[in-house]
Amino acid sequence: MVRSLVAAGAGLLAALLAPVTVSAAPPSRQTALPPPVLTVVDTFSTTDGVVVGTTSTTVAGSTLSGGAATAGGVAPPDMISGDGGGGWPSGCRDVDESTEQDSWIFGSLIFRFHQQKHWCWSGGSVYDERHNWDYQGGSTSCLDEVYPDNAWFYNWWGVSNSGHYSQEHARVTNCILRYGEWKEFYPSVKIWSHADGSYDVDASS
Repeated sequence: MVRSLVAAGAGLLAALLAPVTVSAAPPSRQTALPPPVLTVVDTFSTTDGVVVGTTSTTVAGSTLSGGAATAGGVAPPDMISGDGGGGWPSGCRDVDESTEQDSWIFGSLIFRFHQQKHWCWSGGSVYDERHNWDYQGGSTSCLDEVYPDNAWFYNWWGVSNSGHYSQEHARVTNCILRYGEWKEFYPSVKIWSHADGSYDVDASS
């Protein structure tokens, strides 16, 4: 009897002193979302409004460059001669950049947030620049807030207004469920436009 009590006590003590293994928590569904998708619709035109061509590019990521030599896929027109470096001396451009987030669970769009930007260039300067935001949301998303835009001209190649930067950004929330696959996103869309027709874009969610 005494031996059995001693053995039981020893077993209990060993169990108490044994190292405790803690299982890692499964990753939250917030981090299991597919990567955002960046889409750029690029329209090139002459300064008098003649549209030369339009392209659409979609990448699974956040950055894209529209080189002056190819205009994001549009070949330089014969009516506009290059300057030897691939740049175009004058022209206008409309770029619609959007970032979207989808749901793996439901296989549907959560939201798509855009910056739409227009600018013209001539003589090494950017002019007639304007931009705005647009939004399409799925059934569970709410555009909670659109923040004030950030925008300014900058010196891209020796002239104070040879480049222009603009950012549109917002807060998107899940207006039905406050938990689960996602709760909120902060989409941000940035465009750097240049006085040779090239541009760079960056987007995040």
